[in-house]
Amino acid sequence: MAQLMREHFKEAEQIRHAVISGKQSDAVQPALALGSSVDIATLPEPWRPSVQLMFAASNRVQNSSDLAEAAAGTADIGLACGNCHASQGGPKAHLGEPPAAGDSVVGRMARHSWAMERLWEGLYLPSSVAWKAGARALQEDPFPAEVLERGGVYGRSAAKDFKQLAAQAGSKETPKDRGALYAGLLGTCATCHIATGRGKN
Repeated sequence: MAQLMREHFKEAEQIRHAVISGKQSDAVQPALALGSSVDIATLPEPWRPSVQLMFAASNRVQNSSDLAEAAAGTADIGLACGNCHASQGGPKAHLGEPPAAGDSVVGRMARHSWAMERLWEGLYLPSSVAWKAGARALQEDPFPAEVLERGGVYGRSAAKDFKQLAAQAGSKETPKDRGALYAGLLGTCATCHIATGRGKN
């Protein structure tokens, strides 16, 4: 079972990073693997409802018509994992400190990335401590003006949407609300990365 969990984690990470980068097609294969990785009947009974939810979310990612739908499916994968971990016990959060934002593109985006990792842990561990740490780290503007100018109207619009969503993150308390907000953030990440060229590789 430990090996199965490691495989699930790897596939979920591949899906998430594909969506964040704006590469929807790169999420299809790991979603297919995640959605067909095990015969549910062979699993312990308490695991089965969460695994069924995970399979359904993986199917949504495989068949999504746009990045917003893929982002929603990705968030639902995290919620399915968190549902199982909450009932059966799972990994714990080890937060550390967020990188200082600084003035450089690299520094600001490192903090942004750290915060998004903590929000993801808030869903799949699940961990309110991790979620709130991520929400706090997003309160500083992570988008240098020169990057947004390169992204034009799409980059600026995505950054505006992201900032509005990030401001709400700390007030979200339920898994459902956190999942919906995380999906929105993923979608704006993808839009901005496509517009600015940061999702190329």
